[in-house]
Amino acid sequence: MTFSIVAFDPKTGDLGVAVQSKFPCVGSVVPWAKSNVGAIATQAFVNTTYGPRGLKLLEEGFSASEVLSKLLEDDDLREQRQVGIIDAKGNAVAFTGKECFYWAGQVVGANFSCQGNILVSDETVKSMASAFNETEGDLADKLLAVLTAADEEGRGDVRGKQSASLLIVREKGGYGGYTDIMVDIRVDDHKEPIKGRPVVAARDSEGYMLSKILAYILKPTLVKVRSHLESTQKFIESITQITLESDEVFGSFDVVNLYGSIPLSGEEDAVTIATAFYDEHRLLSRAPGIPTNCMKELLTLSLHNSVIGINGAGTYKQVDGLAMGNPLSGLISTIYMNYVETKVRIVLGFEPKYWKRYVDDIFYVGKMKLEEARVRLNTISQHIQFTMEEPENSSMPFLDTKVTVESDGRFSMEFQ
Repeated sequence: MTFSIVAFDPKTGDLGVAVQSKFPCVGSVVPWAKSNVGAIATQAFVNTTYGPRGLKLLEEGFSASEVLSKLLEDDDLREQRQVGIIDAKGNAVAFTGKECFYWAGQVVGANFSCQGNILVSDETVKSMASAFNETEGDLADKLLAVLTAADEEGRGDVRGKQSASLLIVREKGGYGGYTDIMVDIRVDDHKEPIKGRPVVAARDSEGYMLSKILAYILKPTLVKVRSHLESTQKFIESITQITLESDEVFGSFDVVNLYGSIPLSGEEDAVTIATAFYDEHRLLSRAPGIPTNCMKELLTLSLHNSVIGINGAGTYKQVDGLAMGNPLSGLISTIYMNYVETKVRIVLGFEPKYWKRYVDDIFYVGKMKLEEARVRLNTISQHIQFTMEEPENSSMPFLDTKVTVESDGRFSMEFQ
């Protein structure tokens, strides 16, 4: 049914899980990982509690072997389970129940465990182990090589293939350093779930490294973006400080295709907006000595040279919009939206009581009804357009919370 690998990179501390299966949406079931803690793949007749329970036990200090024993000891269906576990030191263990369908088993080695069930033969997990040990590069490179090796030459799931997933975590490795999820790629339903996916080919190229450096230099300047939300916690802390008055409404706006809508040429292009922002706040950056004209050239090199390779079929250059795989894109989108938001008060005719944004999601409190506000907001820029969502019965979702206005006008939160 499924083959997977849990692995650890001792050079970076990255932890990851890669999996392919003849099962739709496998990425929502099998892979579990937490930075500085461990990674778990739970499969066969899946017990999904193995993921969160196992990570909690690892975080409490139990070894990978002890965690495995604790998960299995009170599971009456243990012989139908298969699980691979690795801790943040690279210690790996695996278990294959006696009732898992043939062929089922695992290969455990230094910093990894490969496991699978309903496979053509044991050659599948052996080829996975060899690919992990022989592939150079970072953890993403190695895990993709493992999946590819298992999928080649008639190996893999005896029933075929349908979905795949790649999950890698690193402390502050996510967007803007606000989450630990560095890579989360899922193909939920495709006849070639591995070969069909686009892969960023220039991850270690000069352009990619330049973008990482520029993101590092410019990140401290984001403190000047008043609307910027770093996390759900920051949202909760700020929204609970205000009260909704009787003549006010609340709701959310969403930017349509944020990355793809930010222009790289013409009026109001990303380089011009970002350069002006740097010039105004350069003393907050990590390299205030870079002249503004030089920063503009560096931003141009980064944003105008985002390339991807698609399964060896060629290299392609993104000609407009911000590239999802460019380490600088998240920061530039925040700066660009800050430029757009400087005009919000002008088009609305007042300063909203509350306007905070996480990437492309905005929470709004003000005296103007949402539909009228949306129409006015869409006159700010030909590039940036907004949709909206209104509350139902005084409640609505925002980020990973349910926001409710209580009878006294205060906001309460419930995690979803």
